[in-house]
Amino acid sequence: MRGLNTLEYQPAKVTEIEGNWETDPNIPLLLLAIPNQGTRSNNFEIAIPNGAPLILKHKANGLAPGHNDFVLEDSTIMHPRVSAVFFSFRIIIGTGVAMLLLSWGACVAAQVWRGRHAETAIDRLRRNEF
Repeated sequence: MRGLNTLEYQPAKVTEIEGNWETDPNIPLLLLAIPNQGTRSNNFEIAIPNGAPLILKHKANGLAPGHNDFVLEDSTIMHPRVSAVFFSFRIIIGTGVAMLLLSWGACVAAQVWRGRHAETAIDRLRRNEF
């Protein structure tokens, strides 16, 4: 739902986050890329085919905008540098995933520690402490 809202009200921001240059219904979801502002393309990409329209339009072949939609006829660029927003978003997602993994790991470690150090009622019954 957040992707739909941002696509409707801030389409240039979505193109920067997604790293898409051309408007196309079959754009990949870029997990990692190196955007090149000069050539208006990505130098390197690790992507999921047709993944971006699933997030942005909830359809595998939904039409998603590209950076080149935000350039005037005299080649004036109407959006900020793509790499700053693109990598900032990846850092945000990476930090969130790291926090989730850390918290899940702490929960598992606590359960393992309790399992090794907690005395059960059966242990107390065996020693006749009730």
